[in-house]
Amino acid sequence: MSACECERVDAPSLTQALELVNSAEIQRKLSSDNGYAHRISSSDISDRELAEDLFLRVLSRPPSPDEIKTVTTFLGSEPDRRVAVQDIAWSLLATNEFLLIH
Repeated sequence: MSACECERVDAPSLTQALELVNSAEIQRKLSSDNGYAHRISSSDISDRELAEDLFLRVLSRPPSPDEIKTVTTFLGSEPDRRVAVQDIAWSLLATNEFLLIH
């Protein structure tokens, strides 16, 4: 490969995906008072239902039993449910599964 602009590839790259996931815009959306993380964390759904909703919304699939256990354990260990939901959503966005498939 050369640095010639004529050989530029327009396909998205992993670097671009990581830049997007780590961007201030994504962080703003995750922490917004009007955002999904705030709405779902302040709802009265169970931790299991929350895990299922997050996985369906971000990865378009239900979580495995181990993933449900991980999420519910994490939610139970964190004092601020809203921050915990934001962290889980961000971690799902940063997975190879999301970056490479979605």
